[in-house]
Amino acid sequence: MKTLEINSQQFVLDSDIEKGFLKGSIWENLFSGYKFIVTSIDNLSEEEQVMFMLQVYTFASIELTLFVCTHPDHKEAIETLKKVNIEKEKLCEFIESKYGALKACSSVFDGFLERKNTWESDK
Repeated sequence: MKTLEINSQQFVLDSDIEKGFLKGSIWENLFSGYKFIVTSIDNLSEEEQVMFMLQVYTFASIELTLFVCTHPDHKEAIETLKKVNIEKEKLCEFIESKYGALKACSSVFDGFLERKNTWESDK
């Protein structure tokens, strides 16, 4: 767990970004619980698992980007954001190499329009 101190207030970054994604905040000490809390998502196929992890890393990237935008001199936050974005890019490359394009501007465009989304049923 990392602590980022800004203006004498400590922001505790949860070391488990998946838990942060499920609860809706990567900040351990700034979290205010919801009425319903998801603690895990189970029984996913491999494709669903990597897509879920892509969502987790995207969420963490957005949260950290917002933080860095308001604290541009905070080196530890910038380094953490870089690491999260590297892992996110690795996930994108894995998904596209195995399952096809994720977006229309992808270099692996083949199959993008035919790609079945994970929320679509087999019917």
